[in-house]
Amino acid sequence: MWEAPDRWLGAGTLRFGDRELRVVPTPGHTKGHVVFLDEQRGLLFSGDHVLPHITPSIGFELAEPGGRPLADYLDSLRLMTRYADARLLPAHGPVADSAHTRVAELLVHHDERLAKSLAAPTYRTFTGLVVGLIAQTCLPVLARLWQPRHIGKLAHAREMAELIAARYPGRTVHVVGDAAYVGEYLRGLGETLTWTSRLKVTSVLHELAPPRTEKKGRPRTKGNRLGTPADLAATATWRTTQVAATDAPTPCRSPRSSACGTAPSTPAPSASSSSVTTSPQFPR
Repeated sequence: MWEAPDRWLGAGTLRFGDRELRVVPTPGHTKGHVVFLDEQRGLLFSGDHVLPHITPSIGFELAEPGGRPLADYLDSLRLMTRYADARLLPAHGPVADSAHTRVAELLVHHDERLAKSLAAPTYRTFTGLVVGLIAQTCLPVLARLWQPRHIGKLAHAREMAELIAARYPGRTVHVVGDAAYVGEYLRGLGETLTWTSRLKVTSVLHELAPPRTEKKGRPRTKGNRLGTPADLAATATWRTTQVAATDAPTPCRSPRSSACGTAPSTPAPSASSSSVTTSPQFPR
């Protein structure tokens, strides 16, 4: 299990022989991140706080669900400008002559991204929460740091998703993963948590289980065998439909409703046609 450090470094100074380093707490990337400033020599050991080519990941920490890591990170960037400019010595990337220059670039970058977010369309009826679990990079690393490796990343993925769902009780959390994130461990998910994954190549699909009867014995848990994804693709009948694209709204029909849009009876001269393949129809 991941444990907190024995001691958190706060604002202050550290001495190493004749060298004195100022400790500056800079939360955001992680809760306890600090940078070290050698004011006498004009050097800033910036760790992951100020990087020369990228902006660091923002540390949403499961142990502190009520935190404000992005705001903390931006405040920590502004804090750097209160000290004299110094040569930048980051944990990743090349040395730079001016820490202030890079801090200014990062602040502008985040201002632009936040402005785009505010300008994006919003929908008041939206109650879902989009959560990204980077399956091949982020999750295994976090899992290894968080708990013993033998538990498995699928268990970690479910536990992390449940923690997020608990943090936002009024929303539904939809987890989407690849074929590595499917298994028996996902049985019994809560009502506010859904899980979608890509089928494994070796998966065998079945029809839904038939209704229970009064007969003795254990009821069936699945219906008739449908086959593997490859079997179904080979036996399906695919239907191709021509779609006309115009500048005017095009009519849309569902199987049980009337047209929900209007369009000219014939496509406009500028219209272009393309063929798309719709959902397959499987033989019964």
